[in-house]
Amino acid sequence: MPIKFKAFTLAEILITLAIIGVVAALTIPNLVYSYKKRVVETRLLKFYNIMNETIRLSEIDNGDKKTWSFPTNQFADNKEKFYNKYFKNYLKSERRSKEGYNYYVYFTDGTAMSIIYGTTDYIYCIDAKYLKQSTEYLGSKCFQFGFYPDANQSEFTRKNYLNKGLEPYVSNKLYASDVTDSTNSPTCVKDENDECVIMEEKDLYTNKLYATKIIQMNNWKIPDDYPWKL
Repeated sequence: MPIKFKAFTLAEILITLAIIGVVAALTIPNLVYSYKKRVVETRLLKFYNIMNETIRLSEIDNGDKKTWSFPTNQFADNKEKFYNKYFKNYLKSERRSKEGYNYYVYFTDGTAMSIIYGTTDYIYCIDAKYLKQSTEYLGSKCFQFGFYPDANQSEFTRKNYLNKGLEPYVSNKLYASDVTDSTNSPTCVKDENDECVIMEEKDLYTNKLYATKIIQMNNWKIPDDYPWKL
């Protein structure tokens, strides 16, 4: 006697598809976000390690980093000279370019960095396509670092920079631009004595410029309370 197979009804199929859709809607965004987090965490730590190994190797030939000749102006030509003297022979790059005051370095893994504000501040982007609009993508696709090995300002900045290589960016003073999450106002926040407020660890969450430091303080993992979208 032949075996009879009962087919699914249209209603059963639709219900199954609906359940699959709901499960996908709940899980896929979390999977995508987890992937984005891993990419940021992995590339940031890789860049941090490579740059500091580059600085270490350069010191062998060029002396203590605190004695290096840091340009005092913003001209891209001077940034290029600094890069060629202290980084070029120790850091692998795919290509380099100048545009305005900016000096861009592109790496073979598709990431890139921009040397800004003399040669003391650096912006690293996990994808080179964001580099020229890096300020728009701070905290998500691009992240700021500082190179101030002779820092001698507040205790907070000394702890972060002094005698070190490239470190996540922090500021000496808390600025109005930090509170408003804008980079347009250079005016510092004043206390009751009309003096600039010295920045502290608790102030890191006020501005995307400090996103890199937040991640470093969590062992290069994006914390659950990270305030910006990736």
